[in-house]
Amino acid sequence: DYPELVVALAETISELPDSDELARRTGERWGRRLGVELQRKHPGIDLMGAMTELGFSPVPNGKSSYELRTCPVLVAARRNPKVVCHIHAGLVRALAEPQMGPVEVELLPLASPTGCILNLSPRPAA
Repeated sequence: DYPELVVALAETISELPDSDELARRTGERWGRRLGVELQRKHPGIDLMGAMTELGFSPVPNGKSSYELRTCPVLVAARRNPKVVCHIHAGLVRALAEPQMGPVEVELLPLASPTGCILNLSPRPAA
């Protein structure tokens, strides 16, 4: 059962040292793979189109802010929001950067009455 597998993986990741970074890197790897697949299926798809296709139902909430009204793994996110949201933040970064360049991604779990808040901003040059 896919949702239970996600719950188990999130629980395991949460017990590891540097779990936040591991979750983010996992999301970025997943996002790069999904980005290639989504571009092949839907040439020119943008970030919000990709997020819609993946089941997040994004709604603009300002210039570079979005409300994610649904979560494809809500059961796991409710049980372990820290890990699941870091994975999703990495996913968003990987999907956003080909169009937007380096970005900072802030994902606030269940920060509104109807979903999570996603904030994007340019990442400062190193």
